[in-house]
Amino acid sequence: MESHWYATSPYLVDAIKAEHGRNAYELCHTVASESWERLCADVRAQVELYKALTGEGS
Repeated sequence: MESHWYATSPYLVDAIKAEHGRNAYELCHTVASESWERLCADVRAQVELYKALTGEGS
């Protein structure tokens, strides 16, 4: 049986994209994956991109 994992962003993706344009192109509303491990890696990448764009966590 296949499984699918999803995570949604806790921040306003559209507002960040409007402010940062092309630099925020890969920021997603929802991350989906077929494995928990891959989902965690993809979410980590989204969080790092978010931090780079907003300066949070610096």
